[in-house]
Amino acid sequence: MNRKIGKVLAIGFAAAMAFCLPSCGGESREEAAAGSVSDGLGIDIAGGEEVSYSDTHGGFLGDGITYAAYRFADSNVREQIEESGEWMPLPMDEVAAVLAYGVTEHGEGYTINRGPYLTDEEQEPLLPEVENGYYRLIDRQMENGFVTAAMLERASLNFTLGIYDTDTDTLYYCEMDT
Repeated sequence: MNRKIGKVLAIGFAAAMAFCLPSCGGESREEAAAGSVSDGLGIDIAGGEEVSYSDTHGGFLGDGITYAAYRFADSNVREQIEESGEWMPLPMDEVAAVLAYGVTEHGEGYTINRGPYLTDEEQEPLLPEVENGYYRLIDRQMENGFVTAAMLERASLNFTLGIYDTDTDTLYYCEMDT
């Protein structure tokens, strides 16, 4: 009787391992990152070469910034962007420019520096200045993703910014959660 129980348990364990092992391999960090970027921007970036990636999200509240850059050999992503109707041609509006690069305002007797919000550890902008291309800013705190200047006045920010450089066929992606 004990041998039968042992065989049944061994077969059951083997079957459980057969179902679990394929999921243990899962997708690579690069595949997961590309999937998140595709989902976040609403375009398929499959076929892009990851040039750079960093993610400071973590801790109890999950605050941080994800930054990724992808280079493309074909025009598939550019065509998706141009056809989507959700991407805007550069230059950026004021809100996106403040978030990405920072803006300095001069007035009579005063200077105000706003931003940038998307910075590295040395407080330098993560995103390069892009002259030709498209951008998409998504306010993830608003149900419809609509962006207004009031976004910069909030105590917290949760947004996604994509910039596509048509000169270098490079997509830059940032996601910030505070």
